[in-house]
Amino acid sequence: MMTLSWKTMLGVSSLLLMSVLVSSQDAASETKPAQETVPVGDTPPVSCTVEMDKIQGLKIDIDVLRAENEQSKEQITELTNRLNIESQVGIKQKEQLEELSATLAEKQNAEAVVFKYKDELERVMGELTNAQAQTLQKHTETEELMAKLASVERERDEAVQKVNSGADENQKLAEENAAKLVQALNENQQLSNSLETLREENKKCGDEKVSIESMLRKTAEDKVSISKLHIECTKASMATADELNAKLQVKAEDIEELERLNEECKINSEATSQDLNAQLVKSKAAVNSLESAKDECINNMKARTDELNAKVAIGDKQIKALDQENTECITSLSEERNKARATEERRKINEEREESFKLYFFAASGLLGLDVLYTILKYLCSGSSSHEEVAVREEVPTKKKGNKKSNSKKNK
Repeated sequence: MMTLSWKTMLGVSSLLLMSVLVSSQDAASETKPAQETVPVGDTPPVSCTVEMDKIQGLKIDIDVLRAENEQSKEQITELTNRLNIESQVGIKQKEQLEELSATLAEKQNAEAVVFKYKDELERVMGELTNAQAQTLQKHTETEELMAKLASVERERDEAVQKVNSGADENQKLAEENAAKLVQALNENQQLSNSLETLREENKKCGDEKVSIESMLRKTAEDKVSISKLHIECTKASMATADELNAKLQVKAEDIEELERLNEECKINSEATSQDLNAQLVKSKAAVNSLESAKDECINNMKARTDELNAKVAIGDKQIKALDQENTECITSLSEERNKARATEERRKINEEREESFKLYFFAASGLLGLDVLYTILKYLCSGSSSHEEVAVREEVPTKKKGNKKSNSKKNK
């Protein structure tokens, strides 16, 4: 009785273990294909061989999955390196774009400087035009002053002729001449002041103009001395005509020298005007060259801007392509990781199943009969047997157990 109870307990425990295995088999039945039903017969070694072959096939599949996992890891490494290279290229292109932007800013600053110099040049040209107009005005004033001097000299000549014409009229003419000389001296003083103003405003005439002014001052002093002599002559009741003529001749020579200097001043003024005109022509040529340089700079800046815009568009396309490749790479990486995780989980389940199968097989082979073990293996291999078929197939081993019990009673 002790022996029977012990065997019964072992059978119940083995059945419980097999039920646990069946439940795990049902859980994995979705991923495992259905196996063919092993025909009924006394061939348990063949079924074990089939199971071992299946286990070997699962190991081969695991090895293939591992190789695919290694290959996917290599592809991931290659894609990562490629992504790093593309990122470096994008960084270099970004640096080039920054350098081009700095160059464009420098050219814009240069254009602003050109415009500034152009305004300054226009201002200088305006000043030159004003100076030329003032110079022409001063020349006109000088000619008017020289005309006044000529009229004064003519009046003085007429006065000299009147003095020579008669002694009686000489007194009257001397007084008139003295008054006219005083007036001429006043006008001459004004002319001197005007000439000094011209000398201060028109410094470009140089040393010759200074010498002319000094001679004009000397002439004014001579005129003052002449007026004094006329006054003395009037008080002394007239000097000899020859002395007066000699003095007048000297003064006429002084006037001729003054006219010659005036002509030289005109020539120098014309030369100064020609120099100003030449400078004006040069300034216009410089303005034209600056305008042409400005146009060329603007055209270069436009071409460079178009080139930069094209490069920026290419860079945007490359960045979009890199973003798309990065997204695809991340997607593929996630898929590969999911596949590797599922493969690892399947491998662990298969290993656990293999170990459980070995354990259950050896335990059942030691505790149960071959018929019961064969029925269980057939049920596991089919994966779709119903509880009724299991109950029908278990009737044979129960009968055999009953025979064994009767035999054991008979032996006893």
